[in-house]
Amino acid sequence: MANKLDKTIWRRLGIIAVLIPVSLAFSYVWFGVLFIAWTLWEDLTSPRVEGAPPRTWVTATPEDDDWLALFIRGCESPAESAFLKAMVSEFCLLPNEGKLLAPGISLAMQVKFQQYRFDFVINNIFIVEIDGATYHSSPEAVERDRIRDEFSLAHGFKVLRIPASVVFITPFKAVQQVKQFALEPIAAQSIQIVSKDPVALSGVKRKPIEHYLKSLKGGIFSITEGVSELAKQIGDASVHQAAIGDFRSAISLERYYMESMVKKTEHRIWEANLDPEQRAFAQDLRNKLTEGETLRPLSDAFKWARIIYPNTVTDPLIQQKIVSECESLFLARNQMFSEIVDRCIKDPVFGKVFRELMEESKFPYMHLVHPIRPRLSFRALLNDYSHQAENDGASDLK
Repeated sequence: MANKLDKTIWRRLGIIAVLIPVSLAFSYVWFGVLFIAWTLWEDLTSPRVEGAPPRTWVTATPEDDDWLALFIRGCESPAESAFLKAMVSEFCLLPNEGKLLAPGISLAMQVKFQQYRFDFVINNIFIVEIDGATYHSSPEAVERDRIRDEFSLAHGFKVLRIPASVVFITPFKAVQQVKQFALEPIAAQSIQIVSKDPVALSGVKRKPIEHYLKSLKGGIFSITEGVSELAKQIGDASVHQAAIGDFRSAISLERYYMESMVKKTEHRIWEANLDPEQRAFAQDLRNKLTEGETLRPLSDAFKWARIIYPNTVTDPLIQQKIVSECESLFLARNQMFSEIVDRCIKDPVFGKVFRELMEESKFPYMHLVHPIRPRLSFRALLNDYSHQAENDGASDLK
C-alpha cells in the first residue's frame, strides 16, 4: 500500500509540474493545480494507523485454510485471479515464502524489478503478463507494452502475454501456453539461467540509452495526455456552467420565493384567526418594529427572475448533459407547483390568500398556481415554452 501511495504522489507531482506552465496561458488550469495539490497534501498529512500487519499471500503457508484466497486477493484483476486458479489446479501448487511451488515449477506473483512490476514470474525467468482489453488495446498501451517487453528481454527475461479473454473463456489453453513457453524440456535446455533472484539480474545486460529515452518520451506523452484531458474536462465544465448557470439560478430563486410565500400565507391566516385583542397586540408590535420604515409592496421584495431555457451548445455531449439537467429541474419545479395547487384545492382559505399574495408580488406565471390548470409533463412544458417564444419573441418559460 505504501508503494502504491508513493507512486501516486510522484505522479501527481509530475502532473503539477506540467500544469503550472500551462496555467500561465490558461488561467482556469489553476483549478486543476490547486485540486491536485490539495489531494497531495491530504495524503501526506493524513495519519497512518499503525497496528498488526494484515495477513497477505506473502506470509501464507499450506497450513492456512485460506491461503489460496490470500493469493487471489493479491491479484490486481479478475483475469489474473482466474489465471492463478488455473495454474494452482493444474500443477497442485502450494505456498512457500510468498511463492507457489510444485515439482519443476516455481510461480511468483507481483514481482517488482527496477521500475516495473510483473504479473507472474515462472522459475525466476519467465514473465507471464495477463492483458485485459481495457488497458492494453490502445495505441499508447501497445507502445508501453513494447517498451516494457524490450526492457525485460534486455535484462535476461522471457515474456509471454496472454489475453484476458483466453484466461476467462479457455483457461486450459492459457495453461498450455505456459507449458510450451516455460516448461517443455527443449525450451528449458535452450535457456541459461543466470540467477535465481530477479534482482541479481540487473547487471546481466545493460539497456542502451535510446531505450531509456523512449521510456522517458512515453512517460512525458502520458503526462501530456493527462493534462490535455484535465484541461478538456475543465473547459467542458465551464461551457456547461455558462450555458445553464442563469437557468439554474432562476429556478433556485423561484423555489426560495415560493417557500417564503407559503410561510407568509400561513402567517397571515394565523394572524387572521387571532381574537381581536391578540390581533391588536400583534399589529401594535409590528408597528413598533417597523417604525420609521416605508411599507414596501410585495413586488419590490420578490424579484421574480424570468426562466429562460439555455441556448444550444455545439458539443453534443455537453448539450445532452444540459438537456438532462433541465429535465430534472423542470420535473422538480412541476412537482412543487402540483403540491401547491393540491393544497389550494384542499384548503380554499389558503388558496385564496396565497393567490392574492402571489398576484401582489407580480408573479409572472400565475396560471401555474391556478387550481384548474392541468399538470403538464416536461415535454409539454417545453412545447409551452416554444409556443410562447414564437408568439411574443421572448424565451420565457410559461
